[in-house]
Amino acid sequence: MALSPQDVTNLILKQGKTLKFHRLGIASVTSSLPGYSKYRSWINQGYSGSMKYMSNAYQVNARQNVTKFFPKAKTIVIAALAYGKNTKFDTTDTSNNRGSIARYARGQDYHAVFHDKLSQLTQLLETNLGTSVASRICVDSSPLLERELAQSAGLGFLAKNTMLISPGLGSYFLLGELLLEIEAQPTNPLPTSSKQCGQCRQCIDACPTNAFVDEHVLDARRCISYLLIEYSGVIPLQFRDAIGTMLFGCDICQQVCPYNAKAPDRIEPTPELISKNIQSEIPDAKFLLDLGSNQFKRYVQGTALSRMSRTQMRRNLSIVLGNNTEKKQAIELLHQLFLDPKPIVRGHAAWALGKLGAFEHIKQHQETDVYVLSEINAALEKTSYTHNEQPALLEP
Repeated sequence: MALSPQDVTNLILKQGKTLKFHRLGIASVTSSLPGYSKYRSWINQGYSGSMKYMSNAYQVNARQNVTKFFPKAKTIVIAALAYGKNTKFDTTDTSNNRGSIARYARGQDYHAVFHDKLSQLTQLLETNLGTSVASRICVDSSPLLERELAQSAGLGFLAKNTMLISPGLGSYFLLGELLLEIEAQPTNPLPTSSKQCGQCRQCIDACPTNAFVDEHVLDARRCISYLLIEYSGVIPLQFRDAIGTMLFGCDICQQVCPYNAKAPDRIEPTPELISKNIQSEIPDAKFLLDLGSNQFKRYVQGTALSRMSRTQMRRNLSIVLGNNTEKKQAIELLHQLFLDPKPIVRGHAAWALGKLGAFEHIKQHQETDVYVLSEINAALEKTSYTHNEQPALLEP
């Protein structure tokens, strides 16, 4: 006997609990997503920066309807896994030349964690239904407006910082989706009368680079997470001080959110997403600097840090050291980065040495690269250039 759409939903939710998803919801492939027009406007205004994969024709069209990249889809299962607001170590203590890593990236690669759990969910469904089910797993790299879908399925609401907030859980969680060819009854969104953000603007006001153009609108080109992870070019001078000692990603707009402050400590994060040691939360600069190519690959293997290249890491590390208070050791480490074969690393190291007042180190340096020379001159002359005036970077 075939199950009704509601029976299928009940089965999915029941099996989801056994797999310890923190939130689970169902959306129809025909769900109307008012955010699609906002997404198109966001793209057209250039707020996606260098993330061309967000704006190519296929991605734009597929985000309007998931059947354009999975024609068999009839149901979208949206799952949430919490990575937790608490830390094992004092991540505010970066005085010993340590950089900080965003909370979501401190454990195992969430793509693999979701793939494993959603594969298990598919197998459980097939076992209970007694038939195979065509499916596709999606984890943020697929063309889905996943936060919009999650909101329509009742997992939470879209906050002013563009994150999804789930009352009682906060926003320290990740999303994954499972597209299925079977019909399931969509779960209901949260009541429109729920408080949501109200008049609160703490996330917007706390952003050190003023990345929020307006409520619910983020200019990625000004976002620290984008600059440190997605962007491989020269980080504009105007943002380097604001980056502070962040090495990979940023949590500031989540840290100040009252919903995260109120989220109970008893919430157990997904074990695979918890950091295993201090180097996965606030890695030591010397430890990072000593990583050769193969050692770096092993360090980031199986984690979200693999999104960052070794060159990006050393570029970011230069900024971390330039913003550090332990100047003597920072200058010693920066001297090594100033000799890096990649111009983009040498250029950022020059800025950092200038900020720490190590002008003799800069003057003694022999350089031929046009971009690095511009950084050296800016450091020595204490001048700056705007984002649009930066000289072109030779390919790193």
